[in-house]
Amino acid sequence: MVSKAPDVDAFLVGQPAEERAVFSRLRAEFRKAGVSETMRYGMPCYHIGTELVGGFNRQKHYLCLYTNPEALSPHRAALGRIDCGKGCIRFRRPADLPLPVAVKIIRAAVRLARVG
Repeated sequence: MVSKAPDVDAFLVGQPAEERAVFSRLRAEFRKAGVSETMRYGMPCYHIGTELVGGFNRQKHYLCLYTNPEALSPHRAALGRIDCGKGCIRFRRPADLPLPVAVKIIRAAVRLARVG
């Protein structure tokens, strides 16, 4: 869903508590990596220079973490039965996302963006 929030803080305030908690954790991992934070495409996005590293959003029927397909690919098995697209992880409930795996994917995406 496209958010009209002017910044990520406002985006997070508008989310239900359980979703806000998982999005805040993902945000913290992106920020810890030292990437820039913006609102693009109506969602929080993280980038190095002009290269998009990742983002997250709430869709109608699921939550989503977007990332580099090369960063996601090696971790698909660790995500179990979670629905994945080419460069996104779709999960219905915040508890469904294995955060340690998501952190590894975010870190891999940041490394790839810095190399690339």
